Amino acid sequence: MGVAVGIGFWSTVTGAGGEARLVLGPTELKIIEGEREIGSGSVIRGIVAVVEAVLGISRDRVRVDYHDTRSAPFDSGVFGSRTLAALGQAVQKAALVLRDELGKRLSVPADSVQITEENGELVAVSGRRRESIRSLLTDTELTAGGLTSEGRHYGTSGEIDTARVVEGTFYPYTDFTGAAHVAMVKVDSETGAVRVTRYAAFQDAGKVVDPPTAQGSIEGGVAMGLGTALTEETTWAEDGHISNAGLLDYRIPTLGEIPPIEVHFVEGFSGAGPFGAKGLGEPPIIPVPATVGNAIFAASGAAMTELPMTPERVARALKLL
Repeated sequence: MGVAVGIGFWSTVTGAGGEARLVLGPTELKIIEGEREIGSGSVIRGIVAVVEAVLGISRDRVRVDYHDTRSAPFDSGVFGSRTLAALGQAVQKAALVLRDELGKRLSVPADSVQITEENGELVAVSGRRRESIRSLLTDTELTAGGLTSEGRHYGTSGEIDTARVVEGTFYPYTDFTGAAHVAMVKVDSETGAVRVTRYAAFQDAGKVVDPPTAQGSIEGGVAMGLGTALTEETTWAEDGHISNAGLLDYRIPTLGEIPPIEVHFVEGFSGAGPFGAKGLGEPPIIPVPATVGNAIFAASGAAMTELPMTPERVARALKLL
């Protein structure tokens, strides 16, 4: 049995552009944008949680409306843990514009306005003042579907010291995300087989916007990292084709191989996203192979230098083969 720590670091280019359009109608709020949900939850939950935080609106009254490039607001794409930071900023700005306009129409301070629901209709509330969204919209806005606002987020020129970039002492990223992971492993001294029995991830998050989604992102990242560490490897035939192109031969971890995962968020080191949030797509994957490799060394004395750390490779490191 061995226990060890590994650390990881991820840099994200969040300055790449993101734009969003919000349409507040009598019964729902639409987020019109050009990104697609690819499984992390950053679009279907992350940007929705931003709107909830700014406007107080219930999540079941918010709809993400995906548009293609002909009609969607511009966006640089879904990659590199940048969605919540860039598109989330755009959504936050658009939500603040909506809130400001509602404050004007209610003749109240904008930061006092929240949106709630009554009898299936959305209602703007500020203290004792309550007005249905329907009554606050003009005839033209009702015909168009609602009150529209837009938000844009781009990196600001001059944010990065280009001289330092050229010198190589600083890289042109706008978010830095760290993590420290701890693994407990068992190593079979006769076969080299490795089993991870417990795992804990201490993850820099800036500010957690939606705890369940963030938790799932870390757990999923650790599971992916365990595949990289222990089982996943592409093999090539002599003719250049992949020889293990199917999941029967390309070994991803099964649920039975994923240990209990403890997740602990470290907040306070603000990122580029709304409220100081950071992206959590790739960051939890990065430390896993190093953490498991260090735990293998702690358990057996085998120093692993090649991924994946299969039983055969561990056995060779232990000089069993």
